[in-house]
Amino acid sequence: MRLRPGRGVVTLAPGDVRVLWATTTAPVRCVPLDVIEAVAAPRIAIEAVRPSVNEGRFPAKRLVGEMVEVSADLIADGHDRLAAVLLWRAEDEPDWREAPMTPIGK
Repeated sequence: MRLRPGRGVVTLAPGDVRVLWATTTAPVRCVPLDVIEAVAAPRIAIEAVRPSVNEGRFPAKRLVGEMVEVSADLIADGHDRLAAVLLWRAEDEPDWREAPMTPIGK
């Protein structure tokens, strides 16, 4: 076992004994939802959206006429069928356009 003094490493040789003192922290408590809140809670996760710039912090950009393929993982509990649409627009356009996404796997 290795713990650093001050940084957490102390090397124990065979047969060595050390007494370590620890304090407990407050437990993390989850606030349970009532039935109405649980039913209204979102059950769909959208992950791994590509292309992604700095994990989605900035919009992905392309040159005029350049093709871009957009993909995402849709995850839900249960057996509901999922569908998604992509909302997009050019920087100088005020209105969004909509394009349906098609499944590529199971």
